Amino acid sequence: MSVPVTVVARKNPAKQNEPEKFYAMAQAAGEMNFRSLCKDASEGCTVMRSDIAAVLYALIDSMMKSLAKGEIVRFGDFGSFQVGVSSTGVEKKDDFSANQVKGAHIIFRPGIDLTEMIKTLTFKKKTVGKVVAENELPGENTGGNTGGNVPVNPGEEDDPNG
Repeated sequence: MSVPVTVVARKNPAKQNEPEKFYAMAQAAGEMNFRSLCKDASEGCTVMRSDIAAVLYALIDSMMKSLAKGEIVRFGDFGSFQVGVSSTGVEKKDDFSANQVKGAHIIFRPGIDLTEMIKTLTFKKKTVGKVVAENELPGENTGGNTGGNVPVNPGEEDDPNG
């Protein structure tokens, strides 16, 4: 199986006068909801789906408490979670106050298993709307690259069903 990608045109924000270039953008190919995740996990072990759901809900609650205290949550080989913030800038350090913080987000750093999985992904060009042949893409004549540095698997056809 391959991760579907589409081709999108983007300008370089630092060089607005240059023409757009074409890059790969990963496309979602469905989703797995919480119920399905728990069911799938239960099929790979001796724990029931309801037990997995209970543990995951408790894990989420525990993570939220730790993150709210500013702690890094290390989740074994899965990865780690940490709160990050964005703020407005001030001229002098002494002028900074907590009021400059404008938002927060969760930073996820994948562990070894996810890092290794990412290295082995393959990609498949997925067309949306009008079908465009590889050799019709502006600036392309090799047919082997989507414009970014994401390789497209040769020999795989676009799947109209996604």
